[in-house]
Amino acid sequence: MKEKELLIMLLVLVISLVDNRVNSQQSDNQIVNNQLVLFTDRTLYITGEEIQFSVMPVRNNFLPENADSRILYVELITAGGHRITGGKYAIENGRGMGCLSVPRDVLSGEYYVRAYTRYMRNFGPAGYPGVGVKLINSSNNNILTGNSSTPVVSREDSIRKQPVLEIEIAMTDRKEYKTREKVDLFIETGKMKELYSTGWCITVVPVNSIDPEEGILTSGAGSFAINHDSTGMHYYPETRGVSISGKVTDRGTGSSAPGAVVTLSVIGEKDFSAYKTGQSGEFYFSLPGYKGRRDIFLSSWAISGSPPGILIDNDFCTSPVKLPSSGFKLTEEEKRTGLTMAVNFQVASFFHNIPKPKTDSGYSVVESFYGKPTETLLFDKYIQLPTLEEYFNELPMEVKIREKQGKKYFKFLSPLAEMMVYDPLVLVDWVVVTETDKLLDLSPQKISRIEIVNKPYVKGNLTYGGIISIISREGDFAGIDLPASGVFINYGFLEYDRVEGRNDQVAAHIPDSRNTLYWEPDVALDSPDTANISFITADTPGDYLVVLRGVGRQGVIYGQSIAIKVE
Repeated sequence: MKEKELLIMLLVLVISLVDNRVNSQQSDNQIVNNQLVLFTDRTLYITGEEIQFSVMPVRNNFLPENADSRILYVELITAGGHRITGGKYAIENGRGMGCLSVPRDVLSGEYYVRAYTRYMRNFGPAGYPGVGVKLINSSNNNILTGNSSTPVVSREDSIRKQPVLEIEIAMTDRKEYKTREKVDLFIETGKMKELYSTGWCITVVPVNSIDPEEGILTSGAGSFAINHDSTGMHYYPETRGVSISGKVTDRGTGSSAPGAVVTLSVIGEKDFSAYKTGQSGEFYFSLPGYKGRRDIFLSSWAISGSPPGILIDNDFCTSPVKLPSSGFKLTEEEKRTGLTMAVNFQVASFFHNIPKPKTDSGYSVVESFYGKPTETLLFDKYIQLPTLEEYFNELPMEVKIREKQGKKYFKFLSPLAEMMVYDPLVLVDWVVVTETDKLLDLSPQKISRIEIVNKPYVKGNLTYGGIISIISREGDFAGIDLPASGVFINYGFLEYDRVEGRNDQVAAHIPDSRNTLYWEPDVALDSPDTANISFITADTPGDYLVVLRGVGRQGVIYGQSIAIKVE
């Protein structure tokens, strides 16, 4: 009996050692396959149009859970890696979609649309999915040419185009239609539905404006090794909203400044964040899902030494890359299609038929980041006093001004021990101010109210002994000089959604000159394996393609194209 128990104990020990070794290897060196596949509605565009895209994930059992970012970066770049434009988009249910506006003044030429997450930047641009596109500038005869002197790192040896596997799961009710006539599309995946784990996208575009057999740009290596013990991991997953990271340095020596306090304020949004830098002077802020562009203010002060300098990481990838390029060439068919599309775009522009991006219509946050204050002092309720200090000391408030060794400071009236240990957070229009004397010099006439939080408050990795928030009447910081080490940045957050409404029927009195008749980045099946979809043809006769594409569980790209004629 004892021998049997001993044998079982040894067996359990061996299994435990093997499991620990396997788990250790997997956690120390995870394998991440290509994570995303990118589709666009076309591959031929007129400058000024919008590129509509859909990004689907390729799930992998070895993918670390913390690599599941919620923000997608999409760029239009040259083959040499120069960024023309870009945007940030929310990833929901593993899917990313949106529109990327092409500037009107871009030269005709070969370009690439690529997509990636912040986490993917740790492994280089060779792993970013992409689609090659051709742009036509009908008002400029110049053509984009490569610059052989540009210092780039070639990635051509690690880039390949993954072919599209043809299938037959869809059909239209007819092959020929009149202008402005309804087209019915029927999809039935049947037994093949288990192959498609990440969904479908559908586009209906002119023949020669898309090559349904063109492969999707992916990494030829297929996988990248991630060493989670390495200190080289710089870009973390954005699991909440857009993030901002960087480094604080000592301006005198140029060395990093560990332990420096970095503060970030989103102007107009009543939002504030704070971070104490790590050993390399690094900082990281994760912000809510704001949309559009916002002014942010970053400032810092070091524990000792010279005034700090703030270096902010570029929000888009800057790693050099050289993608395959054979020179800009259009076939005769593409030229004819491009001419028709250019005319359609001009007509649509004249009749304002192109959806316009939303603009900021005020700020989105009503309540401050600290919620409801414990006390609010409204200046208009009292007779005007000559100095700000008198408002604190003469009126019944929970905070007073005290002086020690010739320096004034704020003193909270609180029995809590934490309020004595930690310094309070002092804000003017939600921007931190550390110089009490400068703050007390503000004119009371420029101040609307003071909000007090008389309890400890934790923000980021810092703890404050209460909050004193001064709000100006005009939103101009009451005229105070902000910290010299600070920097204002007009930062791009998430792009506004401009996909909705693109498939709506155009009014009868307006020319319907759409170049993309239908675009659905995320097809919803009516039942487990079927879908019925309809769209309306435009006013432009010609040959069109209905293109259906999807991604399988193993990263296989499936597609089907159906030719229809509009007369």
